[in-house]
This record gives sequence, C-alpha cells and structure tokens, in this order.
Amino acid sequence: MSWWKRIWGGLVGHPPATLEATLDRLVSHLRQWEERARPGPPILFAAGWSMATLMNFGVRDAAWTVGRWLQSLQQADGTLTESRAPEPVFLATAAAARGWLSALPDLPEFESPAQAACQALRRWITDEGRVLPPRGRDWNYEPESLWHDPPDLTPLLLAGRRWPDTDWTSAGIRAVEYWLSHGHRRHPAERSSSLIRRARLYSEWSRRNEAGQTLQEVESRQTASGAIPERPGEANVLTATVLEAAGLWFQYLRPEYGDAALRFAERRRLPSGGFPRHLAGENAGDREEDPLAAKLFLDAVQAEVRCEYQLQLRGTGEESLDSEDPRLQLVARFAQPFAEGAVIADLGCGTGRYLRILAPRFPHLQWTGIDFIPEALHRLPHGIRAVEGSLLRIPLPERSFHGGFCVDALSHSLLPRHAIAEICRVIRPGGRILIIEPTALPQGSGGKRQQPLSADALAEWLKPYCANLTFGKLTVHQGMMKRTAYLSAFAERKG
Repeated sequence: MSWWKRIWGGLVGHPPATLEATLDRLVSHLRQWEERARPGPPILFAAGWSMATLMNFGVRDAAWTVGRWLQSLQQADGTLTESRAPEPVFLATAAAARGWLSALPDLPEFESPAQAACQALRRWITDEGRVLPPRGRDWNYEPESLWHDPPDLTPLLLAGRRWPDTDWTSAGIRAVEYWLSHGHRRHPAERSSSLIRRARLYSEWSRRNEAGQTLQEVESRQTASGAIPERPGEANVLTATVLEAAGLWFQYLRPEYGDAALRFAERRRLPSGGFPRHLAGENAGDREEDPLAAKLFLDAVQAEVRCEYQLQLRGTGEESLDSEDPRLQLVARFAQPFAEGAVIADLGCGTGRYLRILAPRFPHLQWTGIDFIPEALHRLPHGIRAVEGSLLRIPLPERSFHGGFCVDALSHSLLPRHAIAEICRVIRPGGRILIIEPTALPQGSGGKRQQPLSADALAEWLKPYCANLTFGKLTVHQGMMKRTAYLSAFAERKG
C-alpha cells in the first residue's frame, strides 16, 4: 500500500488515546489560563504558540476560544501585556500574532487583531533594522541591552506575504539581516534552549545554513539516551528543549537525532498526558507540568511522520496500482453515479495514483487531490487541482465537495475520529463518502504505528454526520504470497 496514504495528514506515530490525552491536557491548561485576569508574558507566549497546534489537530473550537481570549487582552497599540520590560512585550505580541495568523482563513474574525499586532511589531523596527521599543511607554531599562536571543520576526514575515500591500516583509527582512550581522556575534548562546530557539527562527527565516550549523552544535550535546542537557556536562534537561529539537531534526531530515529525542521525552510523559518541565537534575522529582512541552510534543510527532515519508518518497517512492486492484475498482464504482461537474476529492492523494486512472475515465467530474507533502502534490497529473492539507485540517470551506474517497489513510491516523469529522465537514449534505482501510496490518508495512480499524469503530465515528452506512470486505493481492484484508465503508452526508 502507498506510503502517503499510510500517514495522511502527518498524523501517524503514537496510539490515539495517548496522543489525545496530551491534546486534551494542552486544552485543559489553556482553559485554566483564561481564568487569569492578568496573565504573565510566558502564559501569553505559550497560548499564542499553542493556537497553531490546536488548528493543525483540528480542534478549531479550542483555538477559537484561545484566540478570543488573547484578543480580549490586546491593548490599544496592538501589543499584548502591560509589562515594562521590552522583550516580553515584543515576544508576547509576536506569539499572539502567530496564533491569529495560524487560524486564517478558517477563523476570519482574527484578521483584525493579527493586523493590529503586526502593525505594533513593525513600529519596533528602525530604518537600519534594529529592533527597539517605540516611544510612548515607560520602559524599565535602556534598549541597548535588548535581544541576547533573536527577536521573533517570523509573524511579520508571514503577515507581509498575506498582506503584500504593507512593508512588513521588507522590514522583517531588514531586521533579520541586522540580527544576523550583529546580535548572535555579540551574544553567543550557551544554553541548549537558546540554541534551539535560534535554530528554529533561522529556519523560519529561510536561513538554512545558520539553522543547520546551530543544530550541529546541539547534536554534539545530545547524549546516548536522547537527552539534551542545558549545558554540556550538566544534569538538567528541559523537556521543551528536547521536544523542540526533535521537531527541528525531523524537519531537516535528521531522524536519528529526532527519534532519540522524541523517545526520551515520550518515556517520561506523565499519566495526565502532560510533560514535566524538567527531566533531570535537582528537579527530577518535580511533577510541575510545562504546557508548552505538550504543544511541542504534538508538533514533533507530526514532524516525525512528515520526515519519515519524505525520506521514503525520495527512496522507494510509491507502490504501483494495478488496474485490477479491488480498491481501484471500488473507487471507480463510487465515482460513476456523480453528475457532470461534481467536485470529488481524493483525501490523501499522494502522487495521484488513483487520480491518474480515474480522471481520464471520468472527465465530466472535477477532481481535487489533497495531501500534506508538497513533493507528492507536484507529481499530480495535469488538470488536477492540488491542495496541501492534512486529514485533520483540510484548508477548504465547509461543503466544498459532492463526494470524497479516502484509501489507506485512517489506519495511519493518530486521531481517526477527528479525521472523520474533518472529512465530513467538507462534504455537502447528500454527498457521498467512501473509506477503504485494512483490517489487519501486513508485516513490515506502513508507518511506525499503523493501527487497524474495525467496522464498529468507523460506524461509531461516521454516524453523527452520515446516514445509510454500508460496509463491505475485499482482499488485495500484493505478490504471490501476500494478501491483505480490507473493509470498505460507504456513507451519505446528512443534511
């Protein structure tokens, strides 16, 4: 079966109950923060950063709640927090801007606060590119001491691309150039947490060389257990640092380091689904949780999946699809009744092996391929609409399709129940859905933690949204001795 279907949406890696517990724990922390009248900058920072994770895991309601809470704390000048220390004001505002930008266009109500926050960030950048606090607030120390670590300029760069009529992109690039030629040389990083923050920002600034060099220094600090001490020879290890490093290593296709870091942290996950702030040192017995670590764990798992299948795409590539394959025949029968002009989605299309056969056979239909790996989408047949997105977050409006089919995808999904809800969201009332999944796992197939699905589970997940459920069985022959049992689920979207 095909690699892209196995991990559709970057949602593979760990048992759903455990991942869902971590996701629920993150949401629980965010709800507790909303009860605070005057939250400090670290809380605002973590909340803004967590919004993107909530959106990527399909928890739109929770992301909306966090976004509205942050909006209620935004001041008249667009900033977040009343702190007199300049760096926390800039970083908290940048974090909120990150969160609001991550919710667009799904939650358009956050466009206005995002623009206000970015306007505030823009006022900090001088003509030469220095990031200095603007006049109008009583700061508690001189600006020359700012930015031992690089300022978070990424939201301004992202917003400038979204609103190209502003000068935000050019101002952000100017500030990046200034930092790279001044800041890091004047204040070399010592702690691993600082190195990782720099590597992440360099990567977001499209400075791969600087990011790679910084990651190499972190690699030299990683121990055999996967831990990353804050300083070489120290016992203290910060969970968030280990998990953020894991995500970056996966992003840069360095799974040997990312796997070790992720497993080290995962083995120390608390029963609640959260993570302790410290993993070693004098606070080793402390059960104080770090909400940001939960967010970074979820991000790292998705990065792990993306890395695994990017490497596989560059290696063995896709598995061929025989014209007699019963999965293809079933999808063809599914497509046949649709009227001319109907819009049909292949949810987890990969390089388009189903679409390559179906589009010529049914030219009267409009085909869309959706996948989370851009390199795969680039190989789609000419004339097929390509959309980059995951099963948990399909970047399209509700009721976008008359029908959709999903083959070899949910069995690799970390949160299949959430994925079903997202699939149903983009299907019109009366539209049709086809899901085809293995009922047992072939030895040596799939991603690291593929999970078989049952008809009972699919029925439970589909019933809130669909009617007229019909299940079937089929067998796929893959070579002389290899057979895989599959189940199919057909459903009609409720009105």
